[in-house]
Amino acid sequence: MHRTLMSKSRTMRIYAGLPPFLWDEFYLTASHLHVKTITRSLDGRTPWELWYGRLPDYSYMREIGCRAFVLIQN
Repeated sequence: MHRTLMSKSRTMRIYAGLPPFLWDEFYLTASHLHVKTITRSLDGRTPWELWYGRLPDYSYMREIGCRAFVLIQN
């Protein structure tokens, strides 16, 4: 599992073009995505779905490394 998550996190970091010192953030993101991804061994269900009994919500996810803006309301 660790090797899989390290591989996913390294791939995301390289794709985003961000420095290696952020490896832990990418590792946490890879772990989060892993439990919300469909697997063949679970008959097309996610670990999240089995644990919580509902489909995972993906609406809040954004591409890691994307440009973001903060809205400051007066």
